[in-house]
Amino acid sequence: MNIVLIGRGEILPAIGNQLLRDGHTITAIITAKESPEHRISARDLEGWAETVNALYIYAPSINAPEVISQIQLLTKDIGISVNYTSIIGQDVINMFPNGILNAHGGDLPRYKGNACQAWALINGEEKIGLCVHKMVGDNVDEGKIITRNYLNVDINTKIGRVYSWMEEQIPLLMTEAVKQLSNDPSYYIEDTLTQTERKPLRCYPRTPEDGRIDWAQDNTSILRLINASGYPFAGAFCYYEGEYIYISEAVIFDDEEEFLAVPGQILKLHTDGSVVVACGKGKLLVQQIKLNDNSISNVANIIKSVRKRLS
Repeated sequence: MNIVLIGRGEILPAIGNQLLRDGHTITAIITAKESPEHRISARDLEGWAETVNALYIYAPSINAPEVISQIQLLTKDIGISVNYTSIIGQDVINMFPNGILNAHGGDLPRYKGNACQAWALINGEEKIGLCVHKMVGDNVDEGKIITRNYLNVDINTKIGRVYSWMEEQIPLLMTEAVKQLSNDPSYYIEDTLTQTERKPLRCYPRTPEDGRIDWAQDNTSILRLINASGYPFAGAFCYYEGEYIYISEAVIFDDEEEFLAVPGQILKLHTDGSVVVACGKGKLLVQQIKLNDNSISNVANIIKSVRKRLS
C-alpha cells in the first residue's frame, strides 16, 4: 500500500520503518510542532522523510485548504495518524481510499480523549487498552476498531512503562491493521459508533499543575497520581520549605501502626535514604525525589528530621 504518515514524535518513523520492511511505500509525512515529551522534533522527521524519499509537509492543521491541495496530489491508499495536533475532518479522510487509521492509547470505546493512560492509572484500572481504529471525521476516538491489545497494570505501574509498551506495540498493531485491510477493506473487530454495552468515559487533558500532591488523600490515590505523572511528564510534586520536590519513586508503606499525624508529616527516616510520609489515610514510603534542577536525590539528603512536613 501507499501510505501517508500523519502525526508527531518518535513513534512515527518507527511505524514507517516497520511498514517499509513489510513492503509498503511511505509517500508523505505530515507533521507539526512537537510536544515537550517527544524525543524527536519536526525537523528530525523532515530528515527521516528525506531518507525514505517521502514528501514532507509541516502543517499545524491538516484541514487547511493549502494542505488539502497537497494531499490531493499524493499517491495514497491509506493514512496513519499518531499524536497529531488537531482533529482531522471527513473531507480529508475521504481522500484516502481506505481511510485514515489512528492509534489510540485507551480502551475504546470506554476511554476516549486525552491522557487516557494517565487517567486509567489514576482511576485504578487493571488493564490499559491500545487500539488502532478507522477515524471518523470531526470526532474524537470514534470508528471501527481494526486491531487492539492490552497491558495489565497495577498500583505500582508507572506511566513510563505504559509508554514504552505503546512504543513497542503501535508499529506492530499498525502493520497488522494495514495487512488486514489489504486483504479485506471491510474488516473490523468492533465499531465504537454502534457499541452500547460500555458508556464512553471522556478524558480531558492534564497539565503539569495536575501533578500537585494532596497529602490529605489516601496513600493509594497519592501513589496512583505519582505513577501517572512521572517520566515522560513533569512528575507529581509537593513543597518542602517553599521549594518544589518531585516524587519519582514511592510505594505503599504498611507497618500496621495506628497513628495520628498531620498529612504530609515525615514519620520515619530510614538509613537507605527513604522516608515514611503520613497521608490522609495510610502511609507512603518515598524512596527518591527529583529537585528543581532535575537532579535525583534520596529524600533523606534533603529532609533530616521527623519534625518536618511536606505540603
